[in-house]
Amino acid sequence: LKRRSITKRHDSVLQILCRFASSHGVLTQIEPNNYEGSRPDAELYFTEKRYHTDVSITHPGCPTYRPAAAKTALAAAGRRAKAKNKRYVEFSSFQGCGFTSFVCETYGGFHVDASKLLKSIVEEGESMDDTLGPLHGGCFVSLIKQISIDIQRGNAKIVRQWVAQKHASKV
Repeated sequence: LKRRSITKRHDSVLQILCRFASSHGVLTQIEPNNYEGSRPDAELYFTEKRYHTDVSITHPGCPTYRPAAAKTALAAAGRRAKAKNKRYVEFSSFQGCGFTSFVCETYGGFHVDASKLLKSIVEEGESMDDTLGPLHGGCFVSLIKQISIDIQRGNAKIVRQWVAQKHASKV
């Protein structure tokens, strides 16, 4: 498969995450370019803290994750989050930031770190305007749905691309 469809799915989830953060008072910078070499997908500026995050969407049915995913829910997401942490925690700490991965599975599951990040964003919005508290909770559920639907839309595009390639190779 060409990476284009996979990259578009990733970028779409990143955009949704950053729009949500911005709407809750968290400043965001997508793909910060003030770092050399490897860099996280986004930098999030909360009132009292700064975080790097890196988005990943993993498929529990791929050969690498299948044995563990067959036994444990979100095993693929957990393994991918661990790899992201290994890659970025030290780098982010050196930059004076925290790091949290934002890993989802193709079937719709969210790694616990992704859920915690979303809850931190909601709390940031609530701390800025406590009159909007109940609305933010509804936004959280809506966001989870929006990201899940977006991942499924991306999955469908990837499958269509694969089918088209298989059909073209037979002709």
